[in-house]
Amino acid sequence: MSVAHRLPDACVADFQRDGFLPSLPVLPADEVAELRRRVDHIREELAELEPRLYEVEAAWSSRPDQNVCHFLGGWQVDPVLHDLVFDPRVTVPAAQLLGVSRLRFWHDQVFFKPPHHPGVVPWHQDYSYWT
Repeated sequence: MSVAHRLPDACVADFQRDGFLPSLPVLPADEVAELRRRVDHIREELAELEPRLYEVEAAWSSRPDQNVCHFLGGWQVDPVLHDLVFDPRVTVPAAQLLGVSRLRFWHDQVFFKPPHHPGVVPWHQDYSYWT
């Protein structure tokens, strides 16, 4: 595993003890802003891009004022999202926290919910979905 982008041992110990790391900066603000622009573009062009996405929440397409926008496969339609999936600033710390030398990408998922939007994503566990 690359030495660059590794977390300090104290962070790994905190994660092993607590199961999370609070406020861990991964990307600079300008890159986060660009990712937001890219997600906005996908959302705005969803009808055109939907055939290339893995999954799109049908309820949002029919009633965007009442439902959360949810899609999978953004990495397949946008080069910036694609590169994020393989970015060592993400993959190296993730592998380190999982205690593995390599990761395998399963899928990406975007939930887009503007502030004060009435759509709800209730608390849930995905474990049964994947087993």
